[in-house]
Amino acid sequence: MTTEQQRKKNRERQQRLRDRKKYDRQEAEHADRVNSDGLARRIRENKTFLGEVSPGVDATNLQDALQVAREMGRALGIDDFAGGSLLDYERKVFDAWVERGGPFLNRQTQQVSPGWSRQYWSDHGGFDSCWEALPGSDQEIDAGSIPPLGEQKYGS
Repeated sequence: MTTEQQRKKNRERQQRLRDRKKYDRQEAEHADRVNSDGLARRIRENKTFLGEVSPGVDATNLQDALQVAREMGRALGIDDFAGGSLLDYERKVFDAWVERGGPFLNRQTQQVSPGWSRQYWSDHGGFDSCWEALPGSDQEIDAGSIPPLGEQKYGS
């Protein structure tokens, strides 16, 4: 191979690399736009995922996390927290949540609406891969020490 042929080959390889980087950058920008649009829509419609105190905002303390899990559990028709650890209850609610397609919860009305599908959450590894446990969530909680859930709200 001549020097000129080698240079041409190197230029072509560099161009393919630049094209691949450009494509990756465009793909990342598109994903950011889609995520931003989705979050804006969830905020507008007050749709939360399991574990969120408001759309896009995860619970940051044990009390809020337990409240959110109990609300989602009630909306899904599973038993209220009866003692044990928050982490165990979150796993129970997560499994029921995924089984029902990962629906969103409107925490104001306590109503669920279609989410991202069972397959999405299963493909992402389930509870052990998706869930970020709060420190102390594996400690036992006395069910008698938590207040009852408020009345279930209905409406828009």
